[in-house]
Amino acid sequence: MSITPAQAATRLVYALVPVATLIALKAQVKRADTTITRVEEILLKSETKLKEAREGAIQLSRDLNKCLKENITLQKEIIHTNNRLTTTHEDYAHKLKGVAHTIVQSHDRIKELKEENAQLKRDLSQRD
Repeated sequence: MSITPAQAATRLVYALVPVATLIALKAQVKRADTTITRVEEILLKSETKLKEAREGAIQLSRDLNKCLKENITLQKEIIHTNNRLTTTHEDYAHKLKGVAHTIVQSHDRIKELKEENAQLKRDLSQRD
């Protein structure tokens, strides 16, 4: 049995189709491997950046807690100082009232002495 050239060509095409398909699949697998490698690199970089960001966030959180503690300490000192200033101001105001009262009493006493002095002068001038 002899094969015609058309039959031979047809058989050749049928034989080449699986080979061509295999070559095309091999190229797709290679592209897929390249894509997977790129994705792995991206994921690795992302994971590294995420780890760095997490570490940075932890450090930032620690710094923030430290600042908050210092802020609380400073606020306590401010409140304590303010209380001392208030107490000192109240003491000063109380003493100032005492001084004002003493000045008023001295002023009244000076008036009395002036009146007594004037009376004594009148009494002396009447004697003479």
